[in-house]
Amino acid sequence: MKPNASTNERNPRRKGRPPLPGRTVGRRGGFTLIELLVAVVVLAVGILGVSGMQVASLSSSLLSRNYGSCSSLVSDALDRIYANHENFADYVGAGGAFVVSPEDGYSAPGGVAAAADYDALYNAMVNMEFQKATLTVTIVADTPVTGVNAVVATITWDHKGGMQQCSAQSVMPPR
Repeated sequence: MKPNASTNERNPRRKGRPPLPGRTVGRRGGFTLIELLVAVVVLAVGILGVSGMQVASLSSSLLSRNYGSCSSLVSDALDRIYANHENFADYVGAGGAFVVSPEDGYSAPGGVAAAADYDALYNAMVNMEFQKATLTVTIVADTPVTGVNAVVATITWDHKGGMQQCSAQSVMPPR
């Protein structure tokens, strides 16, 4: 005897009763291939979105680390020059600026104090993975008043094809 709507021979407890609403006799439970494919596509889109956010988070983290390193190096450069402000002419040299650039190679200035500071800043930039950055310290004599020198330290580096920079400014006491 074949099962039909009036008899349900697959389930002996329901014999003689009609099947439950929404059910057809003989249909097996489970997922169709289309349902599984839709679920896989939805899952894949979700995973791609999360991975995109992870990449953006890593990029922001790197930029934040670079700004932290930059702030530390700029402050260190200003402190070193402030400690040796009597010899500020050794720092600026003929070019008017004290430049540290690991990418361009090692070229310390002539003065003993300036050369020691150059070494320390050069090594700090290499240790902080700032090989493609440039630290420029400019000393402007008699600014803001006569006998007082303004010092501006700036680090510039490339981040994803765009130039980033941070700088700090200080005033040195009269010599």
